[in-house]
Amino acid sequence: MPEYKRWYDNEPTVSLLISLIKNAEADVQNKISNFIIKKAQEAGTELESDMFREFKRRWYDYDETTYNSIEYLRCSTIETRKDISIDAINYLYSISECIKEL
Repeated sequence: MPEYKRWYDNEPTVSLLISLIKNAEADVQNKISNFIIKKAQEAGTELESDMFREFKRRWYDYDETTYNSIEYLRCSTIETRKDISIDAINYLYSISECIKEL
């Protein structure tokens, strides 16, 4: 029986980014979500639907910005998804370094 995989588990970099977002504090989730949305829009990615989920069953369904950022990643091409993930991980690292300096 094949193992169930989520769409973002197919690419290790994207999977790492999703895990980092999931485990981040709310303010960091918001910053990185806005970063992802901006990068995806700059790359020309469009959402398939702008409907925020009524049914909340996944961790990212509870915040509209986080939900939209994950959807932008999902709707991106594989290469764009990888590029955004690398940029977003670097962005997370840079803001975590700024926090440590405070």
